[in-house]
Amino acid sequence: MVIAPLLGPNLALSLGTALGDLSLIRRSVQTMIVGMSLAVAIAAGLGMFWSFDEINHELMLRTVVGFDSAVLALASGAAAALSLTTGLSSVLVGVMVDVVLLPSAVALAL
Repeated sequence: MVIAPLLGPNLALSLGTALGDLSLIRRSVQTMIVGMSLAVAIAAGLGMFWSFDEINHELMLRTVVGFDSAVLALASGAAAALSLTTGLSSVLVGVMVDVVLLPSAVALAL
């Protein structure tokens, strides 16, 4: 998550939406689908070789959407907007975006 593989497509989607650029929106959605599919496929592949004795508590927490999930998603969006307007390092924003998306994708695959 430190290299933030989904930051670029998410920012491109928001920029394409704001500008009304359908080509940019289409490319960013395709890139996000490929990125999420790759994350799910890698996690599923690892899950086939990793035996589970019981359901992990952390894994089950990823299946429950609550108020804290909404706050985390809003904070991630605010960090991305702050990054674009102030020139804040994209590493922090990428980690915020991936903290929201990747654990859920891996929980889905496992």
